[in-house]
Amino acid sequence: MGDTFDNFSSWLKNFVFNSLAESRHFLFSITRAEWLSLLGTMAAALLAAVVSLYVVYLQNTQQRNRDDEQQKTTEQNKLQYLHFLINDSFKTIEFYRLSVENAKESYKRNPFVIPDLNSYVPHSLNSIANKINQEEYYLASVNQFPKNESGFGIAELLQLCNALNDNYTKAFSEFSLQFPLLIEDKDKYRSALEELIEIVNQYILENKVDDLTGSDKINYIRINEIMGALKNNPPDFKGNEWLKISNDLLIVPLNLTLQDQGKPNLRKIYNQSRHALDLRVNYIGRIYNVVNSLEINRSIQQDILGRIKNVGAPLEVYIKELNKKKVNS
Repeated sequence: MGDTFDNFSSWLKNFVFNSLAESRHFLFSITRAEWLSLLGTMAAALLAAVVSLYVVYLQNTQQRNRDDEQQKTTEQNKLQYLHFLINDSFKTIEFYRLSVENAKESYKRNPFVIPDLNSYVPHSLNSIANKINQEEYYLASVNQFPKNESGFGIAELLQLCNALNDNYTKAFSEFSLQFPLLIEDKDKYRSALEELIEIVNQYILENKVDDLTGSDKINYIRINEIMGALKNNPPDFKGNEWLKISNDLLIVPLNLTLQDQGKPNLRKIYNQSRHALDLRVNYIGRIYNVVNSLEINRSIQQDILGRIKNVGAPLEVYIKELNKKKVNS
């Protein structure tokens, strides 16, 4: 085994020595022209490699520029869309404000006219709060507003929009819950008035003034006068105006006339009159709370809206400048 290894080592040394000798012989045997040709070939190969590398670099740079431009365009489009959504949301809040103002005026004129909230579909407001990826819009603003230019904080702007959406949704939800209850309370009061009138008319038909004496006669005459006033100038008993004036024309006069009377037929009128009054008070209390809640939410919305306009002012300027550049390009 040792002889084999020694033989291999000897052969390897001879091979390397002979190869170097031949290479040295080859190099010294090359002519000047051949050297120039070889150097030219190497230079051409090197130049080709450099050009190839430059082309690759140039292509990568151009692609990177295209990617950057595409990202910039995408971010600009996002901010434009956000700007649209915010301004479109203003319409929703304005419709709510006008509806609340109308509800307040309607309540003052006649509380039995149940208000209806005319709404501008809150698609944009809901989109900001629940549909768009707010993180993407935040990152777009960071790139388009470097170093928080002009104090623009899209995070605060988005939070305010979320708060506005929450309040608007809450306000409409509360009103939607109360609306059928208002109708129910109103119908109960109307039915109580109809029953009261029916009881009073039955009392008048069952009695004759000539058969009565003393306080009974006085009460009969007074009750007849109350009903006579309604018959001589009959209101629309199905309308809202009647519900408004019924307290002054019917309930209060009957209560004042019968509050000290204990006779069964008169007590029945008095009890029904008191029942109608209780239903009226219940409805008035509910409609007052509804309108007051609408006004409170309107005030909150207007406060948030003012803050949105203040915080979002740099975005407004940015979009205007962006639109100018597009027109001029």
